[in-house]
Amino acid sequence: MHCPTFQSQLHKNQDIDTQVYVGKLDTLIQSFNSWYHDFDQCRLLMKHFAYLFSVSVDDLSAEYQLELTDLQASDELCAIYRKNSLLDFYKTLRDTFDNLKENALVHTSMYCCEQAFSHMKLNTNNTRNQLTDDHLEAVLRLSTSNIKPDISKLIDDMQHHPSH
Repeated sequence: MHCPTFQSQLHKNQDIDTQVYVGKLDTLIQSFNSWYHDFDQCRLLMKHFAYLFSVSVDDLSAEYQLELTDLQASDELCAIYRKNSLLDFYKTLRDTFDNLKENALVHTSMYCCEQAFSHMKLNTNNTRNQLTDDHLEAVLRLSTSNIKPDISKLIDDMQHHPSH
């Protein structure tokens, strides 16, 4: 019903071995399931990255459980978590939380890459198709940087009338 081309081939040729297709479809389903399983694990680790003090220790793998238990038991770290931004909090963690810090690094990197691709997509479109790779690199560097240009100084330093 959902595969009209396949149905038409079945009606034309009755000796098609459908078991070959069943095997291929089973392999495809297994592939999708494994991909979505990885996605679910990634989603759980992302939640764990952002909500350290509200995530259940039992939901995580053994490599994170001990560190998260120690972290959630510390009133001092909880106070630091509440006062600071998430990234500043992770900067204050001691080396005894290596797995948590590694997870934070992975998710921060993923976020930065996603932001860079979003900026790149905004800057590359049909109306701006003359941009070279050098231009795109400069635009990307500016859009992902927190440096604020001193426009007044740049204007003052410019030569407004070229000499003859």
